[in-house]
Amino acid sequence: MVSERTLVRLLQASSALWIWHEKFVVPLFDDGGMTVHEAAPPGTLADLLQQLEHLDDEDLASALGDVEADLRAVYARRAAVIAVVHDRIHEMGHRVSGAVATVAAITTTSARSAGYLMDTSLGIVDRPAVWTALADGTIDHTRAQVIVDGLIQLDDPDRGLLEAKALTYAASHTAHQTRRYVARLLVDHRPDLADDHDDKERAKAWDRRHLAVFARAHGMVDLTGYLPAGTAQILLAALDQIAGTYDDDRTRDQKRVDALAPDPGEQHPHRRARRRGHPRRHPGPAAQHRGQHHRVRPGRRRPRPRPGTA
Repeated sequence: MVSERTLVRLLQASSALWIWHEKFVVPLFDDGGMTVHEAAPPGTLADLLQQLEHLDDEDLASALGDVEADLRAVYARRAAVIAVVHDRIHEMGHRVSGAVATVAAITTTSARSAGYLMDTSLGIVDRPAVWTALADGTIDHTRAQVIVDGLIQLDDPDRGLLEAKALTYAASHTAHQTRRYVARLLVDHRPDLADDHDDKERAKAWDRRHLAVFARAHGMVDLTGYLPAGTAQILLAALDQIAGTYDDDRTRDQKRVDALAPDPGEQHPHRRARRRGHPRRHPGPAAQHRGQHHRVRPGRRRPRPRPGTA
């Protein structure tokens, strides 16, 4: 792993990137020039909110668009920085794991997250057209990653041609729509690759199947899962069959949950509260008899229960 001090010296000495106080320079892939960006002066949240509250609707919408464009440009610059870090550490003879560890230390993330960030960053930087679209705000980071990953099996010039079509489409569509469009492009251009890609994606999806429970307050939990569509249909059909026997004002989702419990009414908080308010019944003889053998006085050892009374 390279130390942070060494990394700073490497970045300052690099011909591709300089970081200096409130200014930073990033490369442009089209003409090889450099662009200088002035850092915004610091301010408090109250000052920012006060400034935004004085904007009319049109200016406020424009401000949101500017922020989104700036955010996309930041993602592009981060990808360029990570690419420089990767290449410089590689030139020094270190393994890729050293670059991943360095990124993880600086960004305070796990090695797995840093590795994923490095892979996506290198993929975007390797495609100048995609990087430029991200830097100028035409697409966001998610759509850039969708285009890179979706066409990674192709080689130029075919990849470049389909990439241009995907970038044009992505500029006015969501990431999900872009993913489906890229898949159609791949099917139309190389159906053999599309079939292999689909099989691999199905295998990855199957490996991710799971059910998980996350504790929440008031005795409740979140039950989440990722499971095959057929399994989900069987589960919901079984729950709906039981839920259909309930004739009350509960919602369908509530009935589905209650169908999982032997006696859902026993878990209802209002029913438990009413039961706690009832006078306690006097225990019968059998209960009194059992209690005699389990009552322990202070300072005495617990007696062993006699045979037949345990």
